Amino acid sequence: MSESRSTLAPALLRPSLYGVAPDKVAMRAAQVPGMTSRLTTDLFPDSTPLIYPALNGKNNVLEATRKALEAVNLDQVEQNDTINVVVSHSPLAMMNGEPMTAALKAIREVLLERTPCRQVRLRVTGGSRFREQAELITHLGLDKIFEGKAKPVAALDRGVAIDTEIGRLWGLHKVYDSTWLFHVHTSDLREVHFHRMLDRALKPFGMAYARGETRSAFHMSMGPRSAMFICRAIFQSEFVQRRYLASCFLLVSPGGVAEVVAGNDLNQLGERVTASALQEFGKMIQLMGEIDSCVAVLDAPMPVIYCTAAAIAYAAFASAREDVLDLDVALPAFSTLSESLLNHGGNPLAPIPPIHPGLRACVQNYAWRGSPFSTLPKLIPTQVVGKEQVEMFAGDSQNISYMKHARPAESLTQAIATACAEAETDKILVFDNAIGGLNCSQSMAEYLDALAPAVSAKVDRDLMPRWLSQRGIAPKV
Repeated sequence: MSESRSTLAPALLRPSLYGVAPDKVAMRAAQVPGMTSRLTTDLFPDSTPLIYPALNGKNNVLEATRKALEAVNLDQVEQNDTINVVVSHSPLAMMNGEPMTAALKAIREVLLERTPCRQVRLRVTGGSRFREQAELITHLGLDKIFEGKAKPVAALDRGVAIDTEIGRLWGLHKVYDSTWLFHVHTSDLREVHFHRMLDRALKPFGMAYARGETRSAFHMSMGPRSAMFICRAIFQSEFVQRRYLASCFLLVSPGGVAEVVAGNDLNQLGERVTASALQEFGKMIQLMGEIDSCVAVLDAPMPVIYCTAAAIAYAAFASAREDVLDLDVALPAFSTLSESLLNHGGNPLAPIPPIHPGLRACVQNYAWRGSPFSTLPKLIPTQVVGKEQVEMFAGDSQNISYMKHARPAESLTQAIATACAEAETDKILVFDNAIGGLNCSQSMAEYLDALAPAVSAKVDRDLMPRWLSQRGIAPKV
């Protein structure tokens, strides 16, 4: 496919403490002259059909969730019990929040229909942006859906001790202050540079449902792969097991939502989640790893590292030249542990793969503060558009050196022109959380069109069997 086509709608900007006011954004990247798009199905025609985006997409997700919950045993729930439906902020921020909001609505309805329990509450957990959960609850109308029983939970809220096989760890009291816990999540890659698609289904137990001290152990003490022991240890603890009821996952792809699955056995469900993610995302991240040169444009209501193109996060793209799904690759190029292995001169203390050499420059049109990523502009020439955004990032307590390395730019078009000239490329990849595919320059679209068939064949023939084998998952899963 070489023809130009219209761009996909970027993620909607919404007012937040963590980003500049949407009315301060003069232009979206998708509006820059010469931009085009590619659907996931353009690049990989064998992609799984989607239920969202689609005609009646929200209703499709609601009905698929109700259908999936038919497999869940709820007989143990009694009249005076309480149920916490727990979801982290990231699934609610995907695809403008519509699919997960529909799924949560269905879960609440089914729990009230099939159990005598009347106390079905929502807990929305988060990361280092302590107010984001409350913003999402209001923005998506979740408190109305749960009839006043939706609460935000922050990583430094009151903790609760959880004794595990590896010692005492700490969860969040508001997550576990119920008779039962109903776990809700998605299969997206997101922080693949941390979890490496090992026990992906359990990650929230060691992160979004854990207090700050335990989250720090995940990020700083253990790092990629081994940190997932924390998540499994917490989930397998007697404290969690006596509360755990069931789980529900949106199985997603670079294009949208493919399926909804649910069950009581999270270990079995976890294999399904992992296999789905490897199948759905493996080709896209491999394709991005092949890019020889580009300028990345960030333009989404997410922290810098979580802005996505075809649901691949900017941080994952920065690590994508090495196969981050291959467990024989010890460290990704970008992670908290990788950053901590740099000395004061910026030189590695241990072998660390380089940042994707095809990522030659970055233009930040719109992104949020509130997550540590100050290493990136040291390694990737970065421009930040707009006086208000420059001032916000200069004062970001989690990235005090960000604007010491990034450069201010007056306008998006000027920044892109400068970046392309300095990077000696006309290929542009937009990380704007568009649904269904990605926005890019015409030259990038044609480049991806040419690469995709060979990448698809390589994943099917060589990589998918390897990834599954490394995780002990049978191909039939």
